Amino acid sequence: MGCSSSVIAIDLVNHLFQTYMNSFAIVMSSESLCPNWYQGKVRSMILPNVIFRLGGCSLLLTNKSSLKHRAMLKLNHSVRTHAGSRDEAYESCMRIEDEQGNLGFFLSKNIPKAAAKTVAMNL
Repeated sequence: MGCSSSVIAIDLVNHLFQTYMNSFAIVMSSESLCPNWYQGKVRSMILPNVIFRLGGCSLLLTNKSSLKHRAMLKLNHSVRTHAGSRDEAYESCMRIEDEQGNLGFFLSKNIPKAAAKTVAMNL
């Protein structure tokens, strides 16, 4: 699911907690686990080798009011916005093949602009 998987999982847990009281949930997320290592020479496609290979996290979430004093964080509000219908956002990160036939992720220079528009939609 890519970068949005953690956000989607947290939102799902938030909705489940509205139905199931005094519950626990574990959300685990890691970066790319599939063979997406790019071996070519196109610089904009080499960068994801570093960016998408380093992360991972796990969270234990609960809606038990008796554990409120032990919580490190509190989720006040969650918002999900899908901007993939805009060409600028959709084409900012794509898996393509280079001239030598190597598959990799292409990151365009439109990523900051597309991200800023998406954040502005949530305000």
